[in-house]
Amino acid sequence: SAGAYYSIDTNSKSEFFIKCDNGLNNIYSTTADELSLHQDGYGWVGFADATDVFKVTTEGSGVYEFTIENVSNNVRLTVFEITAGKEKKLSTLNVKSGAVGASSVSLGSGQYYVRVEATGAKSGKNSDYDVTMQKLAAFDNSNDTLNTATKAEAGEMWEGAVVNKIDRFDWYDVSEVNEIDLDVSSGSLKAVFYGADGKKVKVANIENAQGDLLKPTNSFSMKASNIKSDNICISDIDESFCYLAIEGSSKPAAYAISFY
Repeated sequence: SAGAYYSIDTNSKSEFFIKCDNGLNNIYSTTADELSLHQDGYGWVGFADATDVFKVTTEGSGVYEFTIENVSNNVRLTVFEITAGKEKKLSTLNVKSGAVGASSVSLGSGQYYVRVEATGAKSGKNSDYDVTMQKLAAFDNSNDTLNTATKAEAGEMWEGAVVNKIDRFDWYDVSEVNEIDLDVSSGSLKAVFYGADGKKVKVANIENAQGDLLKPTNSFSMKASNIKSDNICISDIDESFCYLAIEGSSKPAAYAISFY
């Protein structure tokens, strides 16, 4: 058969995808790289290698945060699990070029996966990336009711997590403390105040992080990264206020609480 000689010329507009590792870690089976609390992930996604997948084995149930940064083009981070051989998405985060993205998700004990995808791969857009994970707080079902409330003592600090389907409430017996400092590090939650009889009571002397004195109330909704509601301090607690319930929502929230 006949053959032919040919040549290829390149110019300054040509782009070579020399970091492509297509097939090495594109799926969730045995080729997935490891990502853990002790091992960060990194890579490149783009044309001909649009996705990278990491295998995650958690260290107990709780709220985990996944952070992706050092991206030069738009990427998508997805946390998922495999149930009955099918993918179930738990969290999806779109991150624009040059931005840092973080996503908090409730995970149990077991194996999960993280996928990093170059959303503009078909048009030649590519990006390096670094991805890390941390455990913000663990779920604790030992204090889900008033009768099992954790006894608060001055000088103690507790970290916790709440979410509707796993651990909706954390209860604290605050009858013997004088001051409470509650800080929300991730997500949204509600602080609800109760008397000894289990009925809601209005509490005064509540200040937010800005130092604003709030009106007496029997509950307060809080949201991370909102300077007006991500932290409250309750001082000079009187005897009518005996229990504090931290109530979760449909999305996970992590918090730290200190007693004085």
